[in-house]
Amino acid sequence: ELWEEKGKKNIKFSIENLKDLNDFLRSKNINLNVVLYPWSFEVADNQFKKRYLDFILPLLEKNKINTILAYDIFYEGDIYENIGKFYIYNDIHFNENGYKILANYIYKNLNL
Repeated sequence: ELWEEKGKKNIKFSIENLKDLNDFLRSKNINLNVVLYPWSFEVADNQFKKRYLDFILPLLEKNKINTILAYDIFYEGDIYENIGKFYIYNDIHFNENGYKILANYIYKNLNL
């Protein structure tokens, strides 16, 4: 219920702002790349991940916003071990290893 009432509305608002930013940056010949990556709770909840990605990815594509999808790297191997390897204990934020793997992935996937 919260997803339908607020989640989708907030994502649409964010996409509109990203679209405006993207248009402005393009006028300056600057590329915008949005990176989507999972919070720790998403790694363990495929239903949440699917609902979120199925909603946001088409909006990003429709608005021609370059997207780097950095989900798969956090799902290789045992997902519960990955939460411990890449996230701060009992938190949604990455630890040093999580930031490192994400930074490397972004670097490899930027179209420079």
